[in-house]
Amino acid sequence: MLFLSALRTELIFLKRSPMRYCMPTLFFMVVCALFPFFIADNQHVLSQLSIGIMWIAILLAQLLSLPYLFQEAYDDGSLDQWLIQPNSLATIALVKVATHWIFFILPMILLVPFLAILYNLPVFIVQKLMLSLMLGTPVMIVQASIVASVCVSLRRAGLLLAIILLPLYIPIIIFGVSFQFYLLSAWLILSLTFGSSVVAYALRIGITYG
Repeated sequence: MLFLSALRTELIFLKRSPMRYCMPTLFFMVVCALFPFFIADNQHVLSQLSIGIMWIAILLAQLLSLPYLFQEAYDDGSLDQWLIQPNSLATIALVKVATHWIFFILPMILLVPFLAILYNLPVFIVQKLMLSLMLGTPVMIVQASIVASVCVSLRRAGLLLAIILLPLYIPIIIFGVSFQFYLLSAWLILSLTFGSSVVAYALRIGITYG
């Protein structure tokens, strides 16, 4: 029920401002589509770089969506209401992170098979890439949620979030590009198990001392 309520809220925001949901995906598409034109004369090099290009593109694109993670809920007072709701703040944070991933990240992952055509990637490589993204991007969002929670009261904190998060994303990128599925799976399980509690604690800090 809580998850459905969060989905409805995101749908309301989507109707109010559809472009904010489209911009990260459009950015991802543009970045991925430009490289084949720059390296068109060497398909072998392009194929070798394609996995890293798509991972970096989705990393940069999701940074564009971070200001929308908790900022609106903070501005309209929803965060204060979360603190007094019967549902635990950790549960609410997990639901918020999940809906954010569905609305912002999942559309990019679904576009990967179409963009892979530009890179002449084999089907099995595309499947591995999508699996690595499905495992790695939720970890990125959990990490981003923790940092965004602490900075929730700061205005225009997008650049600060990027500076803090980019070094944290390096291991995920390395594991994702090299298709280390077991490591990504273990990291995802740890993030889902403990991440929501850390996000909830960070939100309390951000709200209390913001």
